[in-house]
Amino acid sequence: GIGSQVALTSASGGGLDVWDLGSGKLLRGKDGPVRRFAVVDGSHVVVASDARGGRKHELSVWSWRTGETIMKVPMKNAFRSLTACPSRGYIAGGDEKGRVYFWDSTTGWLLQAWDAHYKAVTAVRFSPDGTFLLTAGADAVVNGWLISDIVLLRPTDAPSPYAAFPANHTLPVQALAYATGGPCALAVSGGLDGVVSVLDVAKKATLGSVTAGSAVQCLVE
Repeated sequence: GIGSQVALTSASGGGLDVWDLGSGKLLRGKDGPVRRFAVVDGSHVVVASDARGGRKHELSVWSWRTGETIMKVPMKNAFRSLTACPSRGYIAGGDEKGRVYFWDSTTGWLLQAWDAHYKAVTAVRFSPDGTFLLTAGADAVVNGWLISDIVLLRPTDAPSPYAAFPANHTLPVQALAYATGGPCALAVSGGLDGVVSVLDVAKKATLGSVTAGSAVQCLVE
């Protein structure tokens, strides 16, 4: 059976593997090529797969416990970023053309899709309390979106950024992270320019920036 602790791994261009940390055994796998994945809840992950063998790019919700695919959606463009909000059941992803997609994972409904950046959406992250969605792009811009706006707007009405941070980076922003906490939790952005910025999204303010020794590719929460 599946233990209480598992790890999910994916090699570049490969599939998604589920490992039991207690025994070290491979429990289950999902065919690739997997580009991005994010944990939806205690049993499911959302997976963005690249096109292959005549198939389109694809987004799917997959149960790592049973191996069953719960939801499958063909996508026109490849995803560059993906995240999930387990507390509220939302999924958000950004594609290589600058467009963001927002789903309700409990129903499978696409609630919104809009042009959020001028270039590829390189990172997306929900705030811990599910108030904000933060997006970053190859256009060197970070935008903060109110989830209530995204959910309540008609699909034909694109949301407007609640907060925009266009001046912190000069090169593509590669990573976003949130500190733990409530509505006032701080966020951090990191870019290929080596700049790491601390953001108060609720107050629409940059609290400070530092320069690392090289390009920032990831941030750990």
